[in-house]
Amino acid sequence: MNDNAEMFRHVRDVGSDADYMETMLDWLVATAVNASKKAEFISEDNQYSIASGHAGYALMLTQLSRTTRRYGRKRETHDLLDLSQQHLLKAAKKWKTSDYRSYGLFDGVTGYILALDAYDRTAGNGKQRASRLARKVKLEIMDSLSRRSFGSPYIQPLYDVISGASGALSACQLVDPTSGFENTAPLTAILETLPRNPANNFYISEYFPSEELYQKYPDGYIDFGVAHGVAGIVPRLINLCDDYIFMNSELTRQLSRYVTWLIEMTLGPASEGIHTVSEKPERTSMNETKPISGMEGTWCYGQLARIASIQALPCTIIEPRAHHLMNEYLKKVLTTEKLQLIADSLYGSGKLGLCHGLAGFLLTLRFLISNVEQIRDGIPLSQESSDFIADQVARLKHDIPYKDLMTEDCRNTGFLNGITGTISSVLYLSRDPIADTCDELDVMFFGHRRIREITL
Repeated sequence: MNDNAEMFRHVRDVGSDADYMETMLDWLVATAVNASKKAEFISEDNQYSIASGHAGYALMLTQLSRTTRRYGRKRETHDLLDLSQQHLLKAAKKWKTSDYRSYGLFDGVTGYILALDAYDRTAGNGKQRASRLARKVKLEIMDSLSRRSFGSPYIQPLYDVISGASGALSACQLVDPTSGFENTAPLTAILETLPRNPANNFYISEYFPSEELYQKYPDGYIDFGVAHGVAGIVPRLINLCDDYIFMNSELTRQLSRYVTWLIEMTLGPASEGIHTVSEKPERTSMNETKPISGMEGTWCYGQLARIASIQALPCTIIEPRAHHLMNEYLKKVLTTEKLQLIADSLYGSGKLGLCHGLAGFLLTLRFLISNVEQIRDGIPLSQESSDFIADQVARLKHDIPYKDLMTEDCRNTGFLNGITGTISSVLYLSRDPIADTCDELDVMFFGHRRIREITL
C-alpha cells in the first residue's frame, strides 16, 4: 500500500470522523476534477452514456457536490456542479449525433436521464426535465416489448440491466415514481411465463452478445449474472410489477418457486454465472467446497451480487427454504477471512472497477449490510464487516487512475469500469451517510433503494 493509502488509514484510525471526511474530500475533489478535465472514452459512438461517457462524469461530480455542500465547501460545490452541467450538455449533444441510440441504463439514454435528475435535484432545478424524459422512455420500452412474444428467442440486450428493459425501467421509476405503467401486460406476461419452463425461457442459442461467448458456448448457455442475466432481470421485473403480482396469489406462489430455483442454480451448477444445459439443468450439491476467488465477488457475475439482487425482493416472494439457502451461503462467505481472499484476488489482478472489480464487490457487501433486516440471525454482519470495507476503501485509492483489464489498450475513466465509478463508490463507502448517492447506486446496481442508512 502506498503512502497515500496509509495516510487515509492513519486519519481514520486516530482522527475524528470529521477529519477523515475532510481529508477524503480533499482527495476526492482533486481526483474527480482531474479525471473530468482529462476525460477519455473507450467508444467514439457512445460518449453520452453513463457507463463510459459524459453522463457518468456528470453523475459522479453531482454526487460529490452534495457532500462538499454538506461540509460547507461552497466554492467547490459550485465548481463541481458547473463541471457536471458541462458534461450533461456534451452528453446531450453526443446523443443527438451518435449512430448508436439505446434506451439502456448503462449504455443508453436512461443513464443520461438519471444523471440529469441527480443534477437538477442537487442544483435546485426541480425534476420536470428528467421526469418528462423518464415517462417517455417508459412508454417507448413498453410499446417495444408489447410487440414481442417472450416465447421467441431471447435477445439478451432487450431485457438485461446494462442495455435492456429491466435496468432502464427500474431507473425510470426512481426518476419518475409518480407515473406508473399504464399497461404492465408486456412485463407480467414475461413473469407469468417464467415459472412454466424457467431454464428454456432464458436459454441463449443465438444472438450472442460477443464472439468470445459464442466460441466458449457454441451450443448456447443460460446467463445467471446480474449485469446481463436472470439474477438482474427477474428481481427487477418482479419489483416493477409488485402490485399486480400480489393481487394474484397463484402468480405469487409460482414466482416464489421460481426464485427458489434461481437461488438453487446460483449456489449450485451456475455458481460461475453461466450454465450450459438447455432444458432441465441438473442440480449439484451446494455443500461442495471450492476455492474462494475474485469471481465470487464481482457485480457482473458473482454469487454475492446475485444474492444481493434477490435480497432486494419483497420478503413475501422469498420462500423459507430460499431464505435458508441464502443464509447458509452468506454464513460461509461473510467472514473477514473469506472476504479478504476475494478482495486480494480482485486487487491482485488489477480489477478495481464497479462491474467486475473491487469497487463492485465492496458496493455489493455494503448493500447486503444495508439490507440486514432481510437476513436472518447467524450471519456475521457487524462492525467487523464495516471495518473491513473501510480498510478496502483506503486500498482502493492506491491505483487511481488505472487501466482496467478489459480495456488494456485505453485508459478507462468511465463509470462502469473506470475511475469515475471508483470515485463514486469511494464516496458511497465512506463513513459519511449519503442517502441520495446511495439511492442512485443501489437502483443502478441492484434495482432497489436501501432499506436503511448505515454509517461505516
